[in-house]
Amino acid sequence: MRIKIMKDKHISLRLDEIEYKRIIKFADLANMSVSSYLRTAALSKEVKPRFSSVEKAYFQNLSAIGNNINQLTKYYNAKNGAVDNLTHQKLINTLDHLDNLVSKLLNYGS
Repeated sequence: MRIKIMKDKHISLRLDEIEYKRIIKFADLANMSVSSYLRTAALSKEVKPRFSSVEKAYFQNLSAIGNNINQLTKYYNAKNGAVDNLTHQKLINTLDHLDNLVSKLLNYGS
């Protein structure tokens, strides 16, 4: 004998017309009630945060590096391509840092 579990809790959500029609269509295609379809879809999917705190830190670093590269490029262009050794070394260091961060991002989670 199968025990029936009471489903007496409910969640409401707002949808626009297109979202509503898509859910109705998908439930119909799955030969399920809308409730069953949404329950199955919601509980069988793992929701991953957009970015972890580590990824956010990497992106903030990449943004700062991008700003540095823009500043160096403006300086370089203002000098008609002639820069001193210190500026050249800053550019090399910035590019090395960028390469390191990109490698870490590509290897993150693997």
